[in-house]
Order: sequence, then C-alpha cells, then structure tokens
Amino acid sequence: MKKNRIVKVSFLLLIMCLALVLTSCGGSSSGTSSSKTSKNTLYVGTTNAPAGFNPINETDVAGQWILRMLYPSLLDQPKSLHFQGSLAKSFTTTDNQHYTITLRNAKWSDGKAITADDVAYTLNLIGNPDVETSYGANIARLEGVDGSGKTSSSSTTISGVRVVNSKTLTLTTKAPIDPNYVKEMIGFDLVIVPKHVAEQYNPKDLANSKFTSHPTVSGSAYKFVKYNQNSYVRLKANPTYYKGKAKINNVYIK
Repeated sequence: MKKNRIVKVSFLLLIMCLALVLTSCGGSSSGTSSSKTSKNTLYVGTTNAPAGFNPINETDVAGQWILRMLYPSLLDQPKSLHFQGSLAKSFTTTDNQHYTITLRNAKWSDGKAITADDVAYTLNLIGNPDVETSYGANIARLEGVDGSGKTSSSSTTISGVRVVNSKTLTLTTKAPIDPNYVKEMIGFDLVIVPKHVAEQYNPKDLANSKFTSHPTVSGSAYKFVKYNQNSYVRLKANPTYYKGKAKINNVYIK
C-alpha cells in the first residue's frame, strides 16, 4: 500500500512539474515531447484512459490526477512527510488525537462557498456503508468507523468528524496517531466533493450518476468540459480557483 501511494504521488508530482515547465515555455516550437503546449492549450498524452471521475472511488492513476485538477485537497505534499496548506489554511493538533482544520476562503466553480460541511460530507460519504469507495482505509483511524472505514448500518455520520462552523471542523482519531499519517491519508490523499451537488443523488446510486461521469462543479484549478471516451478529456481553467486562475486556459489529456 505504501509503495502504491509513493508511485501515485510521484506520478502526480511529475505531471505537475511538467505542467510548470511547459507553462514557462509556451512559445517553444519543439514537437518531440509526448506533451506540447501553446500559449493557451496544453496537450498531455497518457498510456491508459481514465476509468472514470468518481472522487471517492477512483483506483487508476490517470483518473486520480485528473480528479486532483478538478477537486481540492486540504493539503499539498510537495515531498515526502512535508505538508503545506491547500484548501486548509491550518491543520493542527496538540495531542495527536484531536485535529482542528481551518479552511481558507474558497469557492466552487458555480460560485458557492467551499465550507467545512463539504469536507465533513466527503468523509461521511466514504464512511457510508451503502457507498462503494477505494478510500475506506484512509479514514479507518477515525473515531466512529470500523477497520474498513465504515460506520454502523444505523448511522451515516462519523462521530469523529464534527463541524464547528463554516470554516472549521475537527477530527478525532480512536487513539493518538502520528499527525503525518492523518495529514497524508486525509489531508492530501482525499479530494473534497461539493456537497450541494453530490447530495442530489442517492448514495447507493452515486457511482453511476452524472456526478461521476460528467462533473459540473469544480473546486480546483480546472473545470470539466468533455470526455470523448477512450480518446481525450478536455478541461478548462477555473476562474474561481482559490489559488488564482491557471495560466494555461485549456488542457487536453489524450
């Protein structure tokens, strides 16, 4: 599991570095790379097509890094065991068991605020027994879920997740744990979904809904435009992104 996570993070960092390099070389005429760019468009070649766009149940690497371009994570991880704020302005603990997360001011691409309710909803969705997910292990150390990261059949909320206000929530683990583990498994590995969009669907049907096949609301650097199956994914810069609009307006993953 650790090895797979390292591979995933390494691949993500490689792609992001490639994007940064190509952004600074927008006028280059070289066409020998598997990726190329003009001033406003970046083309990236991948070996395999993404399996889908389900932010809580995506197992292939191509799909995972595309989702990170669409949905925000609480933290960035520029290198091993080093974390910095992304959607989260702070992610702190004084006893390694109780964690307080404070969010920065941010908006979804439809203009609605990204709040602590979105974060709590994402975690509760993963913990819902009716929802298929590949991220159960990420939240399994939280109070209120079993070893597979699921709540009991009588509850759809995790007792270890509490919303304090629109910008603050707390996490409680079953026992004290290395903060870096929580920061990596929850802060970095997971992306946050828009509650006001996902809650329109029955959790049992979420995997086969438009939410996972044609994402309409983004909270990261890009917005979803189109997926021509097994051919390309087109993304467009999200002007409401909390870190500022991306310099490259269009991205094609082919």
